[in-house]
Amino acid sequence: MTTSEKSQWACQAAHSNLFKTESGLNSQESTHIGLLFDHMQSALHWACEAWLRQHGHNPGSSWDDMEAQFLRLAPARLQEDYLALGAQIHDLAQAFFTLVNQGPRDGTDFWLLNAPSLSHWRTDALHWHHSASALVAQMLQAPDPAAPSEGTAPLPRITRGLVRGRLDGLAPALLLLRPAGNDRGTMLTFAHHPLHHFKQAQGFILPLALCRDAALRDKLQELVRLLRAPLGSALAHRPTLAQQRQSLHTWLADNGLGYLRCVNDPAGVQGWTQWALTPAVFQQVLRHFDYASALYDAALEAAPDAMPETLPETVRIAAQQPFAFANHGALLEWAGLEASDHSTLVFRLFLLDEAPPPIAPATGIDSSRWQRPSTYWATALRNPQTDIRVQLKQPPQAYGVITLFMHLGGSSMEMELLYYHTDLLELLDWLHSQAQHRLPTELTIEEDMEETQLIVHPDPLPEAQASPRLLVAAVRNDFEDEVILAATMVDAQNYFSAWRQAWHDLLAHGLDMPRWHMTTEDNNADATLLTMQQANLQALHEHPFLHPSAHP
Repeated sequence: MTTSEKSQWACQAAHSNLFKTESGLNSQESTHIGLLFDHMQSALHWACEAWLRQHGHNPGSSWDDMEAQFLRLAPARLQEDYLALGAQIHDLAQAFFTLVNQGPRDGTDFWLLNAPSLSHWRTDALHWHHSASALVAQMLQAPDPAAPSEGTAPLPRITRGLVRGRLDGLAPALLLLRPAGNDRGTMLTFAHHPLHHFKQAQGFILPLALCRDAALRDKLQELVRLLRAPLGSALAHRPTLAQQRQSLHTWLADNGLGYLRCVNDPAGVQGWTQWALTPAVFQQVLRHFDYASALYDAALEAAPDAMPETLPETVRIAAQQPFAFANHGALLEWAGLEASDHSTLVFRLFLLDEAPPPIAPATGIDSSRWQRPSTYWATALRNPQTDIRVQLKQPPQAYGVITLFMHLGGSSMEMELLYYHTDLLELLDWLHSQAQHRLPTELTIEEDMEETQLIVHPDPLPEAQASPRLLVAAVRNDFEDEVILAATMVDAQNYFSAWRQAWHDLLAHGLDMPRWHMTTEDNNADATLLTMQQANLQALHEHPFLHPSAHP
């Protein structure tokens, strides 16, 4: 039985036992008194199990274990009502057996509960049923929008470890992050984050909705509206990033947030905005926030290579608590960092004004890096240069190398596709996924001393354009510095045509598969290997991306 089926079964069993209790009390025939009390107790027990499953807990194997879990985890109000109703069952049983000599009896354990001598007792028992029905209804109620509805599986609830789901349900939010490493094990871990030199980051997420100071929350929400409108705001029309930051700092000072200073970022101030983590930030901002201490993340149950459109709903808050660190030092001490680590493993504060959709995975290629929202490329949106040219060449006498030349938005770049890093069929698969509108998406081209990320978004403003466009960016990372090589809008048809022409030219000039597989001078290359290479070449020629008319 699946988790969903178990949860549904527990809900149905709780309701069934309440129904049997009511039927026994209202029956015109004799009722088995032992079964009646069993139904009353079972209604509470099944509701207990349903509550635990709906809140992401694995119930114990016995009723006693489940009850102990519930009384440890449930809100105090539910615990009090549950204990009170449980005690009333005992009281009702004791009161009943003081009256048995007065009521008509039909058999050893069967009683006519509508007899006049039991009328007061029956009234008390019906009152118990009414109160128990109300409590069970509360216990079976979904805890929040992320909790399961009837017939659906409970969402995984996490208090630490990896968050896989989409963060757009929590944005806008402050995020306090550091590179993932040894810690107390009580922080959430994010695969999608702005610390580009690290695969994962750990820390806290503080949604603006959890700010307890209404005035501060309103100002930060206004700041988010300013950052989300790069095409129409005063910031967007500043000619340089330095002037954008100056305008931003002027606005902050005018609105009583002058202690917030954004850290220089060559990509701009939208999307992820990093702030200097000063004592004033701790005292004026963070002390007014709750952070998400537990999350519902349905994506934890999704397949690792699931496409974005098939992923479950966004991450939701399951629990929250006040951010209790008065300064950076206290936070570092709590995280268990040694003094020698403080210079490198420090927390950094970001304002996430817009969480993008998840990136479409490319099989075999690391796609865990943070995918910036389209507003991050504000310059590309304002000043599109739509030209794109692509060329693929296999250099003479080169082994395991194909050179990719790309001219994008006025910038030219060259990358080496290396046999031991790049699968040509996977590269074509990546292009084909874009042609099928699986966007946004990202591809990392690894070279020996650096890597280049090619990032493709759908048009952020499609209604204003006569023909479909794509936002295409290229970012180079040498594992110390990151440089944006190009970011521009391109005509979608020209983009795909340029790639297809590059592939057709490469294949038409005779792609030397033994040289690509570095086996030309391998005296041990046998017929099986040559057959595999030929099949690989044929698969490239027949790939659906290169023949779109045959694959609608």
